[in-house]
Amino acid sequence: MFEPIIELIEKEEYTSAEKSLQEYIRSDDHKTRAYANYLIGYINTCWQNKERSKEKAHRYLLYNLNSEYPHRNAYALFARLEEDKNIVEKYLNIGLEKYPNHPQLLYELLNHSQDRASVIARILESGSTDITLLSRVVEVLIENQEWDKLSRVIFRIQSNNTLDDQQAAYLNLLIGFSMLFGKQPDYLKAIKLFESAEERDLSNFFGYAHYLGLIYAHMKSNSRDAAIKYFDRLPTNNSIFDLFDGPWYFITVNFFNVYQDIFALLECEFENDLPRRSKARCLYALYLYYPSELYCDSYRYDESHIRMIREYFDTTDYNKHLAVALIYMYCHFQKYVEANAIFLLTVENGDDVERSDCYYCNIIDNADAETLQIIVNQTVEFVENSDAFDYDIFRKNVLDSLIAQLQENRLYTDIVAIAELYSIDTLSTCENAFYIAYAYSEINSPKGMELYKKILEKEPDNSYVMNNIGVILEQNGNYAEALSFFERAAEISKESRHINNAQHVKAKIQEKVKQERAKKQKEYRAIAKNVNLEYFEQLGYNECLLSKFSSVQDLEVRQILLRDMQECAVAIATSQTKNATIMTGSIIEALLYAKLTEKSITAYVIPTRSGTANKALKDMALADLLFVAEQEKLITPNSIHLSHYVRDYRNFIHPAKEIRSTDHISQENVLIMWSILKRLIYELL
Repeated sequence: MFEPIIELIEKEEYTSAEKSLQEYIRSDDHKTRAYANYLIGYINTCWQNKERSKEKAHRYLLYNLNSEYPHRNAYALFARLEEDKNIVEKYLNIGLEKYPNHPQLLYELLNHSQDRASVIARILESGSTDITLLSRVVEVLIENQEWDKLSRVIFRIQSNNTLDDQQAAYLNLLIGFSMLFGKQPDYLKAIKLFESAEERDLSNFFGYAHYLGLIYAHMKSNSRDAAIKYFDRLPTNNSIFDLFDGPWYFITVNFFNVYQDIFALLECEFENDLPRRSKARCLYALYLYYPSELYCDSYRYDESHIRMIREYFDTTDYNKHLAVALIYMYCHFQKYVEANAIFLLTVENGDDVERSDCYYCNIIDNADAETLQIIVNQTVEFVENSDAFDYDIFRKNVLDSLIAQLQENRLYTDIVAIAELYSIDTLSTCENAFYIAYAYSEINSPKGMELYKKILEKEPDNSYVMNNIGVILEQNGNYAEALSFFERAAEISKESRHINNAQHVKAKIQEKVKQERAKKQKEYRAIAKNVNLEYFEQLGYNECLLSKFSSVQDLEVRQILLRDMQECAVAIATSQTKNATIMTGSIIEALLYAKLTEKSITAYVIPTRSGTANKALKDMALADLLFVAEQEKLITPNSIHLSHYVRDYRNFIHPAKEIRSTDHISQENVLIMWSILKRLIYELL
């Protein structure tokens, strides 16, 4: 009747199977009910059953065990669930009464009994040849260092089971250790067993256990040279390990106590052989370290073992395996700076340790901000002093993860310190190039903008880069250009921050326009404030002065002079110093030309650098006109001198003159020139 349910269980349809069993657990037939309880208990121990319940498994198995028809397997399943070993032992003994010497029940009793020695004696007396049970007996005997009982159990395994060559060699290896550490050691027999195992072990299946056995046996039998031969052949890597990792070790062995004795002997034997002593200490530390590389919660080393490896590492050629071990061990004790120093050595040696599953994030992920800063300083100093640093491996294995951690801690200066090891083009290829650009921007470096633009070339739709370019432009006062980047970012991402940035800078632009208009308005008002009758009268620009021009005979010239006088007065009133200077000089030049023309002078002999020259009046500059006026006694010598003052400042009309000069035209200078102009008007007209 249970065949369909068993078929459901085999198909891993546990929910349907358990539902179908409900009608049977209420059956009036005790045997049917007992088996149904067992099956429900079994279903809830299956690890494939995602809805399994330990509490339900415990309850229903107990229902079965307390019935008239307990199932043989129920005892073993219950033993694995019950935490009270006294209860377990009682039920297993009851089970063995019903099923005498059953291997599975004896196996569980050996695991849970508080008197393992009596259980082992019971197993041996039972005559059991079950390889699983006897293998477990071997494990317990080795664990308890009961080497003298080992051979008898192994012999029973060998005599009653078909073994392949590797299994046979494995058992001989274990017998070899029993020969070393039993009450009556037989080193020569042990050596033969280890040599046989070594010949068959082509791929170090035994974790160099045979080598260590041979070394110990030869040392103990005073064959020191033979021991050294095997010791020197031991590689300094993770090739010494306990025999438990994998289903191929049908007997799992922890060599901790054995290897402790072996390496203690080696350290003593090599007391005066420092290189070998250092290697022995290193190998022992590596053996202790090895499980932690496989299982994250298996740590059996301490800081003294780190020193053992480091001592050997520092005195020999670079060793990748030692480097990886040191990095992990330092990280375990939160010595991240020391771990970083070793990682930098791997990079310097061109070693891509990530291929050994040794990742830089193990160093920095749990480091605090202060430690990260020390790591950055250490790294920069190391790189600067290294002639063989592999920048490509560092970029691939370290750069991005380090930048990400520094960014998380907002250590922007430190990001820049690391980034400075590379060109902008290289940085733009990094996964965290954005963070690097941001860090440069935070310290106001133009490289931030440069890197952002490089990123944008590769990622033209990156709205975050566009936004940050806009921020930099806004900070530099380039509001219009910033607005274009903000608007593009907002259009692509539709994110509120980008939209808000665009609106914010748009408001700034409007405010700037408003301020500039107000500023110009103020400037214009300031310019025009003196354009009134009172100011012109104080300046001397009045009817009395203008009436003097009536004496100019040429009407056209007179009108030009009156126009220029008005422009000059307005230029002075509005502080247009350069225009006023030019106008005063031009008016003086026009006055002199008009008065000399009225005297019918059309040409004059003028002194030159090479002598004299007869120059036409119309071709004369102001200096020439002043010379002629002085010769013709049109104005006084003082007026001539003052007019040259005007001529000197008038030269500022030439840009080159103004740029080269350390002087400048002030309003005070202009008023002096205006006074000179008025003096000449009164003298000439």
